[in-house]
Amino acid sequence: MNLEKTGKLIRELRKEKNMTQEVLANKLNIGREAVSKWENGKCLPDISIFPQLSKELGISVNELIYGERETENNKKEIETVSLNIYNENKKIKKALIIISLLCIILILSFLIYYFVSTYNSIHVYTFNYSDNQINITDGILVQTSDRIFFDLGTVTSDDKVERLKLYYIDEHQNEVLIQEVDDNKISFNDYKGYNAYVDFENLTYIFSNMYLEIQFEDDQSVIPIHLSKTFSNNHLVPESQENIVTKYFKEIENLSNVQESIQEIFDFDGVNYTYQINDLNYLYLPDAEILYVKSEDMLKEWYYNLESKELKYTLYDKDYNVLMSYSLLNNHLVCDKGNCQDYLNETNIFFENFKDIIT
Repeated sequence: MNLEKTGKLIRELRKEKNMTQEVLANKLNIGREAVSKWENGKCLPDISIFPQLSKELGISVNELIYGERETENNKKEIETVSLNIYNENKKIKKALIIISLLCIILILSFLIYYFVSTYNSIHVYTFNYSDNQINITDGILVQTSDRIFFDLGTVTSDDKVERLKLYYIDEHQNEVLIQEVDDNKISFNDYKGYNAYVDFENLTYIFSNMYLEIQFEDDQSVIPIHLSKTFSNNHLVPESQENIVTKYFKEIENLSNVQESIQEIFDFDGVNYTYQINDLNYLYLPDAEILYVKSEDMLKEWYYNLESKELKYTLYDKDYNVLMSYSLLNNHLVCDKGNCQDYLNETNIFFENFKDIIT
């Protein structure tokens, strides 16, 4: 469409009809300024006005769009105006579709790259230790794809701490120093590529073989650093505490007369109640309202307090050393040791089995 040709034609036809711009504008229910802009080639009428405008000027819509009255010379061109507009619109729509698809592909590519590069890239570990001589609290290690932050936490002892040495044992059983300080505080940042303290390519091994040497005034102690993983960004949908407490937990809480059901189904030995099914052994202590469950191989155990609704799960190795331990109370997870998030399904196992027994 040619703005000047169409505007010139509107002016000619308006004058032939002895109409002022004001009169034509009133017939079209628009302002006079709009008619003036058309006739000066500054803009075109809105497409919704074309039918009525053509009627008032006494020509066809195609003639108005073409900007000329129909003659033998331009008849074919005018007849194909609508088709040409349709084809132009079709091309525009096709171009918009292609652009939209390219934008979607670019967005998807970015999201895939972002997902691959960030999924499971953040890990948070905690560390606490206590014995008759030493107490360590609030230790934390944060690991990302390109950075590590470590803070040993607060080290307290009845004896004066003169020196701390953090190290790990490599594959050849050699000590590899991470950091050594002459007080009771170890804290550092490390960056991938810089590797001032640890080798980023060997983090899993290092974290599993770290030790802390504590030098006192007249004594020395070496303790293993057992990190407990408390967070990883390895969930497509962020896990809430509501998700951690499973549907089985809720169903058990809503059951009435749980104690009565246990007493009816379990065997009574005169003091406590026992039950055995598959590879699990159940012991109910009615005075304490505690249900104790242990696997046949002695490697898994659950404590469930029926009054407080607290569940504690512990996993042992073959030497009966604690590998992992956590508790759940009031929708809150407390990780005592190990990679607790990897074993949350044990909550489901406990409550599903318990529910099957008493219902």
